[in-house]
Amino acid sequence: MSDEMDVMRKRVEAADRTRRWRETHEHRPDTRRCDRVIVEALVEYLRTTPGSEHLMKRILDDATSGLVFQGFPTGDARREVARRLRYLTAGPGVGSGSVRAARKRGVSA
Repeated sequence: MSDEMDVMRKRVEAADRTRRWRETHEHRPDTRRCDRVIVEALVEYLRTTPGSEHLMKRILDDATSGLVFQGFPTGDARREVARRLRYLTAGPGVGSGSVRAARKRGVSA
């Protein structure tokens, strides 16, 4: 019982440290936000570069392999990766991507 309590206490402490760090460094984008815009930028580049269909398929295959390695069924993994790529390249995802919006508005670093 004390092991479970110790694990729970450590999780609460870690969450509290993370919250305090985020408050102190609120001007810095977090890892998930950075990962998201990196993926958006890659997909936007591939979407607008002629002849990149082969590379997009390779990304689909490799991402699927990574999820299969993590224990997910191949069909489900491929379907979800394809769905996310489709979201980023067509339909609602197109209008909501901050990378594409920044490019359209001429915002640059």
